[in-house]
Amino acid sequence: MRERGPPGTSQQGGGLSHAQASQGPEFGRLFAGETAALMRTVDWSATPLGPVESWPPTLWSALSLCLGSPVPMMIWWGPELVTLYNDAYRPILGSRKHPRALGRPGRECWLEIWNVIGPMLEGALWRGEATFSDDLLLPLDRHGYREECYFTLSFSPIRDEAGRVHGVFTTAAETTQRVLGERRLRTLRDLALRGMEARTTGQASETAVRTLAANPGDIPFALLYLLEADGKRARLAGATGVAPDMLPLSVTLAETESRGTTWPLAQVARTGRGAQMNDLGARFDALPMSLWGDVPQSGLVLPVARPGPGDLYGFLVLGVSPHRALDDDYRAFLGLVAEHLALTIAEARAAEEEPRGTISCRGSTPSCGKPTPGPLGSRSSASVRRSCSATRSSAGCPSRSSGWASSIPRTGSGRSGSAAGRSRRGAIRSSSTGSPPRTARPCGCTTPSTWCATAAAACGSSAAS
Repeated sequence: MRERGPPGTSQQGGGLSHAQASQGPEFGRLFAGETAALMRTVDWSATPLGPVESWPPTLWSALSLCLGSPVPMMIWWGPELVTLYNDAYRPILGSRKHPRALGRPGRECWLEIWNVIGPMLEGALWRGEATFSDDLLLPLDRHGYREECYFTLSFSPIRDEAGRVHGVFTTAAETTQRVLGERRLRTLRDLALRGMEARTTGQASETAVRTLAANPGDIPFALLYLLEADGKRARLAGATGVAPDMLPLSVTLAETESRGTTWPLAQVARTGRGAQMNDLGARFDALPMSLWGDVPQSGLVLPVARPGPGDLYGFLVLGVSPHRALDDDYRAFLGLVAEHLALTIAEARAAEEEPRGTISCRGSTPSCGKPTPGPLGSRSSASVRRSCSATRSSAGCPSRSSGWASSIPRTGSGRSGSAAGRSRRGAIRSSSTGSPPRTARPCGCTTPSTWCATAAAACGSSAAS
């Protein structure tokens, strides 16, 4: 079906209407660009703005500035706040709002967020109050679903020569990708940091699920199933977003091959790859509602595994937000969540199997001087080395060309820290061959990471004591 255009738009191909023909060459010179070309097809006499010939000079001036700018801009004109915008603003509108928003009252086109932007617009129009918002959350319906979007935008009154306000100018910059990226990185960081404290598989599972519960925007629900020793059954080790009493506590993998109401655990175990489900609303009850009353319709079942034969620990079922498309960035983030969880479980199982008194991260470093337990617990140097490397690669920590001591948090006063801290860092950097290579990290880590920095700080404290 053909997309409905702005009011008064000619639905016939070819020539201009009488109103368009009477708009004159000045009109054509002003309306340059793709959006402006669409404006030239509108019979503006059928809109609240009226014929172009009757537009006041203030509107012409504002529109000239808007159409000629590479910055996303929108004009809201008159008591009905009729919308006009430039080419740069079109991506913000999406396929649901462009081109039908052109020349229409603002409330009609932005009904889903009018409770947020309406007071700002009316304050600028009736009281001349300009506003500015940074990373403002606006749930837009611009692609057929209510989308979680963030914007930095301003509303400024448009005044005539006498100082009277006739409209509102908006400049906008979408910051959605940055806001989501920072939120997801915080989740990965917290998984890594809190996972260090786990000494058993149960603690690792509980900590991970609790961390995921803090990010319902990206993970509306999460279920963790761990394989039993026989590899034929999986037990529920943790859940968030869904009441545990609504879930089976134990699942036989063979049954998931045929039953249409369970997660495809057997398929994931067999293939080693994640599986996506897109009809959750029809298959499961009691799914969590979002802030705007929608429930997830898609979910991913991911293997929780370390590379190598026999290293499948279980399955992580993650809900997909109903307010975000499952694009490559979103998939990559959910995959990293499963990898972090696998790493945490591997370290917890290693801690369970290793006898007390094994070399800790702190004790395994030449700068420590003595094997004393540290905040990383009694993990072997090899296991901590694997942890640091995996955490750095998955969390996207920035690499540094300097020695690992540059990543140690400074604990003293001033920019250089305490004198003892400077002495420790100087001793660490120096060696018989000069500055250490990038591989000279505490615990033998090959890259600096949050975990490595924690280990380095622990080693430094031990050396000073």
